[in-house]
Parts: sequence; structure tokens; C-alpha cells
Amino acid sequence: MMIGSYIAKPKHLFTYLEALRPANLLGPLEHLWQLGLVKKHSDVWPSLVLWNDDVAFDSNVMTSLQAFAKYYKVVEVHDIENLQSLNPQSFDPSTEWHMYSHTTRMIDTWQEWTSLRVTRWQWNLCRNALDLARSSFLAALPQLSYLSSLSLMVQDSTLLEAVLAFASNSRELIELRLDCFLTQRLSVTTEMLQNVIRWFERKPVRMFKFSSWNTRPTDPAVRQIFYRVVFGCPTLDELVCLWTDLNDMDFTDIQLHMRSLVLHRCNLGSDNLSALADRLPGSSMTHLAVKALENDNFSGLERLLQVLPSSSIKDLDLSGSYIEQAAWFSLAPLLSSCRLESLVLVNTSLFSDQIELIARAIQDNGTISRLDCSRNPLDVQGARCLIESATHSTRPIHMRLLYLIDSFNISHAGRDELKQLADQRGLNHFYI
Repeated sequence: MMIGSYIAKPKHLFTYLEALRPANLLGPLEHLWQLGLVKKHSDVWPSLVLWNDDVAFDSNVMTSLQAFAKYYKVVEVHDIENLQSLNPQSFDPSTEWHMYSHTTRMIDTWQEWTSLRVTRWQWNLCRNALDLARSSFLAALPQLSYLSSLSLMVQDSTLLEAVLAFASNSRELIELRLDCFLTQRLSVTTEMLQNVIRWFERKPVRMFKFSSWNTRPTDPAVRQIFYRVVFGCPTLDELVCLWTDLNDMDFTDIQLHMRSLVLHRCNLGSDNLSALADRLPGSSMTHLAVKALENDNFSGLERLLQVLPSSSIKDLDLSGSYIEQAAWFSLAPLLSSCRLESLVLVNTSLFSDQIELIARAIQDNGTISRLDCSRNPLDVQGARCLIESATHSTRPIHMRLLYLIDSFNISHAGRDELKQLADQRGLNHFYI
């Protein structure tokens, strides 16, 4: 058992078990072998993944499960209604339980799960299911004292208020992902922002995602503290802000520590974007997504591309941004000197003239190996130019991935022609 515990990959472990089994040397690993006969190997090692159908296993399989249960450090549970069917006392008390709610099956039994060491809980419920689950969730939430990661869809401000109050007092929570239906705007109060501030000041937060927040009714001074505390958090690894107005945020004095920052439709003006760009040199950020920029962001976007060579950014995503066609005469050449590995320009109104400008920059660039220009109105000529430039013999690095999916000005015959060209140029991963 000790040797087996050091083999992390399921394929390798079961190869090892297969070699030992004829000699009857498996010991307790025989129970794992039996589980691997009825479940995917990746669902029984190194973690255990359980679905509602698994409670219908025959008695022999359940015996193997209960015999081997104590060796699992992590158990993932997907929509299992009856906790007792798993015989939870068979598991080690220190086992971490990760709960995934895809349906309303678990609603009536959530209270039972709070007796376990639940460290991760993810809600993937539709709007109607959320309404049904609301009271049960709010009753169970305060009892989840071991919870370190929570992900859910928030359908109203009252639920958001309860979750943020929980976060502010949580003993373990360091990851919080709060999505919202895009048709809604959540009214955020000053007290809610203060709860976020308290959470960040109390715990080493690693991940925070919030969406569709209307913070305008809040105290402006508290709002600025919220910006500084969240965006300047030294322990934060990933920050995602969607559909939330950040136009009054000042990046000037904020030191960015996160590895990944995603801002989607956040109403950033050119001054905001320029200030953000100026904070990138010296930061450890490697992934930046600034999506759905408006046309008046030209100077901010230009500043962003200018500072890229002196930053650690490896992945840049500008999807959904409206960039005036003439602006690319100034913007495209800046890509040649950046040190990006991945560039995403999905749905940015790129016609073939702009694509050809970008293609020239890509040819001169020595690091970009993944490029996504999907959902743009380029034609066959523009796509051909891009493929040829991306695979040009003078490039120090070969393009590994090129996406031109949903290029609606390219016919089926044109796509076949481009696939043939990509194959001839050695571009093995080309998608159109």
C-alpha cells in the first residue's frame, strides 16, 4: 500500500496492480482493483469520485468501497442524495469532501453533509433550482466551518449579502466564485463591500470572482478601499471581474500581485487602462484578459501593448473588444516586440486588412505560438496571409495553435483550401 500511495497517475498505478495481482500481493489494494472494475480508474485514484448512480453498486462493490475508504484523502460527491448509503464512518475523519450540486437532489440532505469535513462546494444549478435550494443552502452554509472554496450562481442581492457575511467570518475560506445571470444586476451595499474587505484582511485569499455588481450606491470612500484591498491583495492568485463598472477605480498606486486578472465589460476608460498597464512592469502577472473594450480605449490599449515587452504577461486576451480598424496601423506593429506566448483576438471586428497588419507583426515576433482570431470577418486572402506569416521560416518559434473558427466570410471551399495550406506549412493544430 505504501508504494502504491506514491504512484499518482491512475494508469500507472493500475499497471502496477495488474503486475502484482497474480502473486496475491495486493493486500488492501485488492479493494481498489475491484473498484477499478466498475468505475473509471481516474474516478477511484488518487481521489474518489462518486455520483448518485454509484449508491446502487452491488454489495461486493460496496464492501470494497468501505474497506478502502480510509485511504482516500479527497472524495468528490456529485448529487448524492443519501449520505448514509456511503457509510461515511468508513472514511478517515480528516478526509476532505468536495461537493458538486448539479441538480436539486441534495437539497433535503445538505444538513447531513455539514457533519463532514466539506472543504469545497460548487453549485451548478439553473435559476429555478436555485430558488428551490435557497433556504436549504442558507441553513447549511454557516455550519460549513471547513469550507475553503465556494462557487455558486447568485440570483439576487439578498443571497449575495448572506454569502459575503459568511466569507467575512469564515475560518478557512480562501476561494470565492460568484457568478450571476447576465440579465441581472446585483445591488451591492456598503456593508457588503466592508464584508469583502474584512474577508481579505482576515484570510490569505487566493481566488475571487464577482459578476454584475452595481456598486454605485455604496460609500465612495469604502469603494476605493475595496478596490485597493482586493486588487492589491498580496496572496491573490486569480481575480475575475465581470460586468461591473470600474470606471472610478484608480490603479495608479496599486501593486498587482495576482498571476491572472480577467476584466470583462468593466467600463474601463483609457485613463484606467493606461494606469493598469503602467502597473504591469514589475508585477508577476502572466495572464491578462481585458475583454469588451470600447472604441474610446485606443490610447489605453496602445499603452498596454507598449508596456508588454517589459512585463511578465504571457497570455493576453482582448476578446469582444471594438477596436477601430484604422487603429491597427498603430497597434499591430507593437505586437512584434511583445513576449506573449498566447494572443486571443476573438470577435474584435478584424477584416483582412487588419489581419494582414497583425500577420506582419506575428512574423517578426519571436514568442507567440498560440493565436485565436475566431469570429472575425476576414476572408481567404487574410487567413492565407496569417498562416504564411505564422509559419514563416524566419520565425524563431513555430506557431503551434491557430484558431479561425466561425470566420463567416470564408466558404467551405475556402476552408478546405486553408486547411491544405496549413498542413503544407506544418501547422498541425489549425482550426477553422
